[in-house]
Formats: sequence, structure tokens, C-alpha cells
Amino acid sequence: MRLLSLRIKNFKSLADVTFEPSDLTLIVGPNNAGKTNLANAFKFLSEIYEFGLETAVQRAGGYENIAHRKRRRSKAAISFEMRIEIFPKDMDGGFFRRMHPNGDSLEVLHTFSFQANKQNIKSEFNIVEEFLRVDSEYGGALLEISRNKKSIIKIEGKSHWVKFLDNLQEVNDISDRSQMLLTHWTHFSNHLTIVGTIAKHWAIFKLNSNGSRSEGIPTPNPHVEQDGSNLPAFVDYLIHKRPESWEKVESAMRAIIPELTGISVGYLHQRTLGLFFTEENFGRPWTAEEVSDGTILTLAMLCSAIDPRTTLVFMEEPENSVHPWIIREIISFLKEVSKEKNVILTTHSHTVIDLMHPKDIWAISRESGQSILVRLSETDEDLISGWENGDFKLSDYLDTGLIPNVVP
Repeated sequence: MRLLSLRIKNFKSLADVTFEPSDLTLIVGPNNAGKTNLANAFKFLSEIYEFGLETAVQRAGGYENIAHRKRRRSKAAISFEMRIEIFPKDMDGGFFRRMHPNGDSLEVLHTFSFQANKQNIKSEFNIVEEFLRVDSEYGGALLEISRNKKSIIKIEGKSHWVKFLDNLQEVNDISDRSQMLLTHWTHFSNHLTIVGTIAKHWAIFKLNSNGSRSEGIPTPNPHVEQDGSNLPAFVDYLIHKRPESWEKVESAMRAIIPELTGISVGYLHQRTLGLFFTEENFGRPWTAEEVSDGTILTLAMLCSAIDPRTTLVFMEEPENSVHPWIIREIISFLKEVSKEKNVILTTHSHTVIDLMHPKDIWAISRESGQSILVRLSETDEDLISGWENGDFKLSDYLDTGLIPNVVP
């Protein structure tokens, strides 16, 4: 599964930006340019598909806190347009064998917008419009579904897809105008609305050492939280449930810290889980509180990225508290992970920038309260050739100020 493009309008400082990520994508720009707002947009989308629009808005602090500041309330709708490629290995076998026997890749376009009814801060918001299209790699459009602000739904496409939808009462029975199609079709959610399954498995991280050092709570399906919390429970999950993934993490940790001989998880006196690090020539293991910030954050980054249940990882400033040599190894690890899922990073680090290809870097700046997002290679037609010839490093290029208002 791959995110091909995402267009965002009127979400915080993102008045109108279009983003087309690579496998591993880097976003650079000054403070207050909008990098965190972009991360928040990904988190907001993920929560929409997992919990529904109303809950996602509430978790984001309400409509007033996500609307663009110069286009508040009913003045302009907040909208998202997402294109995702779904490969045959990602599809439900039985359903898609019947509905899509060609077995090729699908491209799903989902766009929606929602808007407050009135200027009043307590005014409710509704879906203005929503559109879903499914295209086959070789067979063209399979299905198109549109829905207007009156929740009138129109279905077109291949006859067997349309017939299937016509048999679902949920499709034509949306009474709540704040509900989205993909979160409403409960019986359909494991089939065509795989796009929702993709986005709700996005993971957004702003890791810190305090969170990564915290104790873990044993649960059947643990995740690393946004700040790194619950890392011990997730490590325990990898060790016992995903040993092939844990082997890659542990191997990377040993390459970065040669004296490290093992990482284990054990119960603490509070009956929570803790991490223990074993090194050569030491009789007892180190606890998470005793190892360096760089060590615990490196482990958190590797684990956060490799989680086999996630389909996209967005990580803010992975270079924090990590030695430049170690960050090189982390980027190498993330490049491998990105063969299976989108990995998106924000950074201020020259080291990270110089490890990337210009086409995989996006520059973000802010003008008149609006974030401007542009692919670095599109800012100068001679950039890639000059970089490939060794005329300059990318960090030096950005430091020259040739791209206005974008300094890493």
C-alpha cells in the first residue's frame, strides 16, 4: 500500500498544499513553517478513518482549532484529497477475486470536505461533499461514488460493483450529515473501504527520551505512542509475536552500539514492563533510566518504524539527541523500511539532508500565515545535475538561501 498524494485545504496553516511522498521523504524548513501542522494533518486523517470525523475533530481540540486562521468557521471548508495505491497482496482474497478478477493494482481516490454551519464558535459542522473513485491499473474506472451536502448519494461504475452496493442499505441511509461514507459502511469496511484501513494504520511520532523511557503496560496488541511511551510493551510484542522484525531491530542496535549484547523486557516492581540493556564486561543489565538519551531514542525510532501493522510512518526530527554517525545508520534502516511503507521525516539536520536525494526532499515555508510546500528539485532545474556532479552538498545549497525562507 502506498500513499501517492495528499492535498490539504484550510487545515491550520495549510491553506492549500499538495504533497506527493516518495518511499522515504524528507521535509525541511524553518521553525513555525508548518512541519508540525503537516504531521497533525496526517494524525487527524488517521483518526478520522479509525474513529470517525466527529471524534477526530474533538480529539484535535474542536473545529476552531483546526480551521485556517484567516478562513475561520463558515468562510471556507476544510478539505482533504488522498490517492492511495493498493497492491494485490494487500487485498482481501475472496472478495476481490469475485469483484476484481484481473488481480492488478488499484488506485483509490478519496476526497471530502466539511464546514461549520455558522460563524458561531459552537456551531456544528457537516460534510459538504465526498467522492470516492476506484481505478484498476489496466481496466480503468471500476466505481465512482459521490455524495453532496444533502447526503444524496450517486453510484456509477462496473455493473457488478454497483449491484453489490445497491444491496447494502447502509450506503443510502446516512441520516447524520457529519458521518463519512467510509466510516459509515460497517459491512463494507473490510472490502472496498480498505482505504480507511490503510489510513487508520498511519503512525505519527514526535519521540522524546522521557516518553521512551517510561514503563510499558502489557496489552494484547501494544503500540508505541506518539512520544515513545509504551516502548517496553511493544518490544515485548516484537520479541514474541514478530521475531523477524525484532531481529532486524536488534541487529541494527548492535551495529550502532557494538558493545551491546542484548535487549530484554522484564517486569518491574509495579507489575509494569521495563527495558534492560546488556553490555559486554558488565555484570548486570542497564535499565532504561540508565542508558543515554541517544540509545533509548535510537531503539524507539527503530521500533516505531518497523511496526509491521503500520502502513505509513511520519516522524518529526529524528536527529534529536542522536550522534550524527548514529543518525546515518538510522536513515539507512529507514530506507529499508520504506520499501514496504511510506516513511516521512522532518528535520533541521544537515547530516540527514545530505543522506537524501533532492527529489525526495520537500521544502516548507510560511508566507502571510500560509504554509507553502514544494518539492526541492522543482525549485531549480539545475539542482539535480549540480548535485549529481558533486558541485555542492544539499545542506550547503539550502544554506545559501536560494530558496526564500527555507533554511534547515
